[in-house]
Amino acid sequence: MRSMTDVLPADADLQAPACSAPWWRSSRRIIGIVLVALWIGLAGWSLWAAPRESSADHLRAQVAAGEVTGWRFTDQQPTWDAGANGPLGGWPGTDDHSVDADNAGILVWSDSQYREHWIRISQLGSMPAEPGSQGFGDATQAWLGREFVAHHGSSVIRGDVSLPTPVNLARLAFLLVGLAGICGGVAPRIANRWYWFWMCGITFGLGLLAYAVFECLRDPKPRAARFGGGTGFVTMIAGSLAISLAFSLVGAFV
Repeated sequence: MRSMTDVLPADADLQAPACSAPWWRSSRRIIGIVLVALWIGLAGWSLWAAPRESSADHLRAQVAAGEVTGWRFTDQQPTWDAGANGPLGGWPGTDDHSVDADNAGILVWSDSQYREHWIRISQLGSMPAEPGSQGFGDATQAWLGREFVAHHGSSVIRGDVSLPTPVNLARLAFLLVGLAGICGGVAPRIANRWYWFWMCGITFGLGLLAYAVFECLRDPKPRAARFGGGTGFVTMIAGSLAISLAFSLVGAFV
């Protein structure tokens, strides 16, 4: 009776075939699926919540109905915060620049559906005078504060007000899941952990999305020389600058 070595070629691989485990038993794939799902949800939700120019009548109607959950005064038209780094920055509605009420030209508010609206303060018309107020911005701030207290029961109003939103919690979950996979998950194959750690700094969470796709959902062959932390740091800077430049160019022509 001939042995197996007499039948197979001399260079044949005699190791037992690898059995791929179901995806639900792979922590690596679960992390990848969760990250991609969170990223898609954040992208859609952020587009839904992106600041939109509104009207004085709309603001008054939402204030009267108790639908205003937060506001801030600014001197800049709200935009996508493409200049912010990290997975929590760069999404629509995250540009939180604010100034004193009387130095502001624009009022931004969020409603109970987590959407942001903005209006130029000059379009609001007259506001009820408030004792001690020094200008139109102060009167607007006092009016919003009174209505907020009446509808939400808050007894202290200091400056800008913002209630926690699920989208902010989703952003935090996106970051924490990504860091858990990078720092404590299965060893990455394309690059080391430091590379992916620095990639977290790319705007819009694109670095974490790349980690989810290329390290978690695919089965890449381990590279003999994986990308290191220095490469990740340079890629983070170059990627964020490229995204900011792209949005600046788009904004110049829109």
